Amino acid sequence: TDFTISDFVADVRAPTPSVAAELVVPNVLEWLNVLGNLKRRLIGSMQNKLQRINLLVLNLKKQLRHPRYYLAERMQRLDEFQHRLHLAMQHQLSRWQQRLSKIGVALDMVSPLATLERGYAVISKDDKVIKRTADVVVGDKVRARLVDGEISCQVLTTCNGKSSKF
Repeated sequence: TDFTISDFVADVRAPTPSVAAELVVPNVLEWLNVLGNLKRRLIGSMQNKLQRINLLVLNLKKQLRHPRYYLAERMQRLDEFQHRLHLAMQHQLSRWQQRLSKIGVALDMVSPLATLERGYAVISKDDKVIKRTADVVVGDKVRARLVDGEISCQVLTTCNGKSSKF
């Protein structure tokens, strides 16, 4: 048996040319089996990827709703805020009205007109209010301001002290 140099450097040695041909050309069934496995793995991988993409798209759809719904929601919130603002303004206005009414009652209590309504008069001489009997003398002309107008009077007598009949 003779050996050639190529026999020693080759990965596989075949005893005959037909065996060498069988070794060089792989089995078609093995290749078909390998290709079938690769095809199934590729299809499975692609289906898995498509499912993940579909889930992502569904999540994005939920987040990015149609602008009409978004605007309707914002309009509803705006209406609620307007309603709350209106109620708050009415409440504040009511509080101010009550406060103003209390101030009005307090003003009426100290108002000279309210005093006149109770039957009193404001007496003045030369546009100055007379507070004491010492401010006038017998014969002075004075004006009495009443609730419905004024009357002119003349001082006939004065009486000092608290002996009046009021």
